Amino acid sequence: MCPRYALTLSAPELARHYALEPGSAVAEASRRFNVVPSLAMPIIAIAEGSRRCVAARWGLIPLWVNGMPQFKVSAINARAEGLRTSKLYAPAFKARRCLVPASGWYEWQADAGGPIPHYMTRDDAAPISFAGLWSEALLPGEPPQRSFTILTVPAIGALRQVHPRMPALIAPADHQLWLEGPYAAAGEVLRARAAGLSVQPVGDAVADIRKDDAGLILPLEAPRLTGTS
Repeated sequence: MCPRYALTLSAPELARHYALEPGSAVAEASRRFNVVPSLAMPIIAIAEGSRRCVAARWGLIPLWVNGMPQFKVSAINARAEGLRTSKLYAPAFKARRCLVPASGWYEWQADAGGPIPHYMTRDDAAPISFAGLWSEALLPGEPPQRSFTILTVPAIGALRQVHPRMPALIAPADHQLWLEGPYAAAGEVLRARAAGLSVQPVGDAVADIRKDDAGLILPLEAPRLTGTS
């Protein structure tokens, strides 16, 4: 599961890291330390034949809801297992895959004293790319709604001590394969990655969706967990 994440990259940094096509529009980067569902955030997708950074709302509204007056589902996460047979996600998995740029993400560890928030990030502070799916649906009386979901897989390594699931992370070498590769081959890069990741307890302030500052990712004085596989 991935209920919150952080993105602190600027638009030029996004353009460099994702090798966006020269002249392609780069959505204004939203520097946020507490990204919550329903916010419009940058995603990397193939649009108009090239790799572009566009804004999309977190919480997938599938393409097939076009024209439906009352659609209640807004999926922020999708299990990677079973994508090929899911009515909700299979169409996007075939044709509308995306990368969701991030600097790290939050999970809450169950504890007798109450859930403990943890922040997962790379040891080297490099950007993280979540595997995502996107859609652009038409709802009555509204402009086209571009939206996305983040794919999750079973957690491994130290991350499993915090939560049983984690986002599917796409390595830079696999970016193009995930975005445009053959249907079957793209599924092969959907795997858990823990090497090079750190897991650190953080303060409870991140639970407040109104809070959004660098203090949210500051570690508490507690033993550090490090991914090893």
